[in-house]
Amino acid sequence: MWHKIKKTDLTHLERHTERYPPYCHFNIVDLWAYKVSSNYWFEVGDTIAYRLNDYVSDSLYTTLLGNKSAKQAIRIICQSEPQLKQLTLRCLPETTLNSLGKWGAISSVEEDINNHDYIFDVHSLITSGNETTQPKSKKLRRLLRQHPDLHYVLLQPGRLSDRRKFYTFFKRWVKQTKAQDWQKEYRALRRALKLKNTRLVCLGFYDGSKLVGYTINRPEPNHYYQAYFGKADRYYTSLSLFQEAATARYMHEQFGSQFMNLQPDSGIEGLRQYKHALGPSRKLRKYTLVIDADLVRSSQD
Repeated sequence: MWHKIKKTDLTHLERHTERYPPYCHFNIVDLWAYKVSSNYWFEVGDTIAYRLNDYVSDSLYTTLLGNKSAKQAIRIICQSEPQLKQLTLRCLPETTLNSLGKWGAISSVEEDINNHDYIFDVHSLITSGNETTQPKSKKLRRLLRQHPDLHYVLLQPGRLSDRRKFYTFFKRWVKQTKAQDWQKEYRALRRALKLKNTRLVCLGFYDGSKLVGYTINRPEPNHYYQAYFGKADRYYTSLSLFQEAATARYMHEQFGSQFMNLQPDSGIEGLRQYKHALGPSRKLRKYTLVIDADLVRSSQD
C-alpha cells in the first residue's frame, strides 16, 4: 500500500499537488529537501496519503491531500492497521478538511497553528506599502543610502561553483548568528539545490562584489511562488526586507507571480515574529484531526 517516495515519483506527485492550493508541505522541493528518512505515499481516487518527517522532531506523521476520496484513503489506512484505535492526521489542509464535512468518525479537530502557510501579496512586498511594513520603509531607504551598490545576480543551482556560494554564505551566517540548530536546514538546502528540473530561482544579493544574502524560490501555477530559503548578512540592517521586495519584483516581472508562500513558522518564535512583521495577507490553514479508527472500520459512511 505505502510506497517510498523516490525521485522518480516527484513528477507525478507534483501534477497531483498542482490541482490544489499551494500548501508547502506537499510541494516536491519541500518533500525531497526535508526528507531525512524513508517517507511514504499512496494514492486513491483524487487523494494522496503521505507519511512525512516532522520538521522539528523528524518523526513520521500521516496527512492527506485530496477531496472526494479523502474518506476512502482514511478507511484504507484504518483497515490496514487493525490494532489502531485512533488515527491522527497532521498538517491536514483546510480544503481536505472541508471535504470530510461533519463525518461522525472525526473525534476532534484542532488548528495546526505552527504549520499554517504565510501568504503575502506581491505588490505589497514590492512597495512595502502595507500598514505592517510601512515603518520599515525608512530603514530600507537608509540601507540603500549606506550601500548604494546593493544588487542581485541570478545564480544557477546546476553550477557547482554557484551552489558553493550558497553553502559558504550559509556557514558565515551561522557564525554571525551563533545558530545552534542549523544542520537540518543546511542539509535541506543542499538537497534542494541538487534537485534537477525544479525551476528554482536562486538570487544572490551583493554589495559590490561581496555576497551578502540570497533567496531561493520557485514559481508555481495560479500566480504563486514558494519561498524556500533565504539568508541575509546580519550586519546589514533591513537587508532581508530589501531581499524580499527585490525577489517579489523579479518573480512578478518574470513569472507573473501575485502571491508568495513564505512557508510555516514551525512554532519557532523568531520565525513567527519575522513573518508577522512582513505583513501576511492571509494564511493557508492546516489542522490536526483525530479519527476514531474503530468507527471507521465498522461503518461504511
